[in-house]
Amino acid sequence: TSGAVAVEYPPGFPFILVALFWLAQSTGISEALWIQGSTLAALGLASTLLYRLAAMVVGPQRGLVAAALWITCPFHLWLAKQPHSEIVFLPLFYTALLLYVSLLRRGGSRIALACGVFCGFAALVRPIALLFPVVLASGLLLTRSTSWRRWLGRSAFILVGCGLVLLPWEGWARARTGVWIPVSTSGPRAVVDGLTFAVARRDFRAATDTPADVRVLMSDVAERKRRGELRTLGQIIGLLRDKAVEDPTAVSRLFLWKAARAWYGTDAGRSLEIYGLAVQLGYLVISLVGSLLLWRESGLGRAWVLSTVLIVVYFWAMTIIVLSIVRYMTPVMGLLLPGAAVTLCRLADAAPRDVPVE
Repeated sequence: TSGAVAVEYPPGFPFILVALFWLAQSTGISEALWIQGSTLAALGLASTLLYRLAAMVVGPQRGLVAAALWITCPFHLWLAKQPHSEIVFLPLFYTALLLYVSLLRRGGSRIALACGVFCGFAALVRPIALLFPVVLASGLLLTRSTSWRRWLGRSAFILVGCGLVLLPWEGWARARTGVWIPVSTSGPRAVVDGLTFAVARRDFRAATDTPADVRVLMSDVAERKRRGELRTLGQIIGLLRDKAVEDPTAVSRLFLWKAARAWYGTDAGRSLEIYGLAVQLGYLVISLVGSLLLWRESGLGRAWVLSTVLIVVYFWAMTIIVLSIVRYMTPVMGLLLPGAAVTLCRLADAAPRDVPVE
């Protein structure tokens, strides 16, 4: 309403909300029902896409197990509580990955272009996907799924497809602001929030136990933010570089803590996080075992494991850079479930079929 150019967040999710609000006004059905219905539809579509993805990699039976694990995953179900942008992101993300797996199976340039297009749409919803096309192109190279010439061509098509989606928004934002932006301008704010979350208290955040040296570091960052000294990524990097020289232990502890919290932490920081950690450890253990088993199988198994490691590490690094919460990692948790399905199916096959009756 103020007339200011809204570029702090990418336009994908706001456009969808506007469409839902218009539908609510046109039909007389409440906005809450439209939002909840679209949430359930998006989560259902994401589950179907994940099944198709898992079925391509580990087979239909294991794919059903992977889908069942995803549907019952507490972190996935938690997204249905309120309209997070991850809900819209999930179908786009998994569609891009389906097309990527098709490329691993010798798909052509059209599939690569479509893969890039869905990467672009995903980035317009969640900026974390901005470099995702580069990650997928790197995955094609690491898995050695094709020749150098074809790899260059398919990688180019992925990047072009993404660019075709992003450039209209980038051009509009450049015309309105006078600068090129990396999808949104929220980057520096998000990074600072991730460096100060334990001391920059909000009404919904609980107190977080923090090592004394890390709390001092966070307090210094918060004070510099208050003075307006951390408005750009360059300023933030410069401060962290100076702090790493001054107190490397505190900086190391901070980022190790953030790396762990990325798998179970919440924005509210409630004590229930410990239960999330226990659940997450269970998923990670069976997924790791299944990935080791999948590595030894023929077909797409080894390529999928390599690709999953690359994608998960990318999302993990991006989450550590900003606010380390499990919500940002939930999309890639689905990629671990084909491995978990392999573990469970192997255990089922090893279980005794007949129980002697005494």
